Amino acid sequence: YQRRVHGEEIVHKRKAAWSIINFVCMIATATLGIADIMTCALTAAFLMIVTGCIQMRDAYRALQGDVLLLIAGTIALGVAMQKTGASQLYAESFLSLFDSFSPTTILGAMILLTSVSTHVLCVD
Repeated sequence: YQRRVHGEEIVHKRKAAWSIINFVCMIATATLGIADIMTCALTAAFLMIVTGCIQMRDAYRALQGDVLLLIAGTIALGVAMQKTGASQLYAESFLSLFDSFSPTTILGAMILLTSVSTHVLCVD
């Protein structure tokens, strides 16, 4: 049962357990390599609707065309980089810069690179 109080939507607390179980299973399945992340995410989204955690109209309302286009473009770019060997070249080049550093430093450098790249590419 859903109702609105002062503009805020109150949802079923009983459905929260289903959504948490769904999320944990999605992460575990992808982490263990049972299925790829795309399959796990789509299955989890489907189960959220089937179990009543979210209604279909709310799911449609939450979709944003520009975000879906960005995700599709990023997946296509990743596949192209993988097939051409560009991703391997970038990874080897990046790791060669930090060849003598500890894994913690390399991880920090990757996080910094991701953060800077996101900031540069952000259109907002």
